[in-house]
Amino acid sequence: MKKTERDKVEDILLINFPGIVRPLKEEDIPTIEKFKDGSFGFSYLGIMLYANGRNEKGNSTLYPQGLIYDDGENMFAIGFFKKDLQEKSGHLHIVAPRGKTWFIAVDNFIKKCRTFENFPMTSVYVRHLSESKYKEMLSMGYKSISVDPWHSVAPSEDETYNHRLIKIDDIIGYDPDKQLFVKPLNTDGNRDFRRKALMAYNRFLNFLERNDLRFYTEEYNPEAHKSQAKDMVIDHFQTLENAVGSTPQDYFNLIEYMPKENNNFVKYISFLIGGGEKIPVSLFLGEKIGKETVALYATFALRNEFEIRERFNPTGYSAISQYSYIKMFDLINKGGYKYVDLGGSEVESLNTFKRQLGASDKITYWGVKDGKK
Repeated sequence: MKKTERDKVEDILLINFPGIVRPLKEEDIPTIEKFKDGSFGFSYLGIMLYANGRNEKGNSTLYPQGLIYDDGENMFAIGFFKKDLQEKSGHLHIVAPRGKTWFIAVDNFIKKCRTFENFPMTSVYVRHLSESKYKEMLSMGYKSISVDPWHSVAPSEDETYNHRLIKIDDIIGYDPDKQLFVKPLNTDGNRDFRRKALMAYNRFLNFLERNDLRFYTEEYNPEAHKSQAKDMVIDHFQTLENAVGSTPQDYFNLIEYMPKENNNFVKYISFLIGGGEKIPVSLFLGEKIGKETVALYATFALRNEFEIRERFNPTGYSAISQYSYIKMFDLINKGGYKYVDLGGSEVESLNTFKRQLGASDKITYWGVKDGKK
């Protein structure tokens, strides 16, 4: 099989950084735990998502989960992608660097890479940076993403818009009988905006009642649910009018390599049950990133109403996404967590959806190292 450009880059990295650069594996989770600091980009699932080798713009034949750099004191993920399929050569992506001397590790890594024969001399992107890390990079000669945007619509991919952090108590509560209810948001938005999640939740409840259906959730198991999960993700992307950046394949690592027995992970798949049917309709995969916080990396709902219309009265089904999120917040809350990080967005419409769920800003940044002429 002919090697991809990413395959060749990974070969060079593994040969020249022995014992430091390696393929990500589930066995790396304990090491990742030591560096976690509550950020979305740095986690086992975060690394698999942002350094993944499944995307056609950066396909890895041997290492679909991506590579990691670990020198014992610093750690980051390594991806390699083209901006689009027409671009001649790809770019190194350094994801969520962590450690006491993280900048020295990143900078020396890039400098050494540029001494290797046949290594692409394109610009390098360092992403999922806190404001302080970003300012440090700028002070050391790195550039902002505005100098070399990753995408014309989403310059920082899914860090372009950053309404992402949910305080669960702000959006759901429980009555004296311990029944779940949805709260109007305490924001400056108009009344409809503040009540959007509540109205959507009630619309979907009416859909369930009208069709005598039950929304049933069980723990996701790759062996049992992998095929259904992939179909749901593919269906989601097919319903998007203008998909920006992400592809279904970006999420296949999460679907296939989700740890089976680890309490630090959130993994649920939900079904509509009734009339002899059991239809998978939502998938949520996440990971604990802090004492009180869970990050959700795969959040999908079956939005294709054609499948529903063939079986049921679809009125109200369009609220499936909001309803699924509310039910997930309920489960996460009962697991002892207070916050959910939904991650950023590539487009304003998705950012608005998250704001309607009560998400607040949590900004992260990209730094850019100029390509070597």
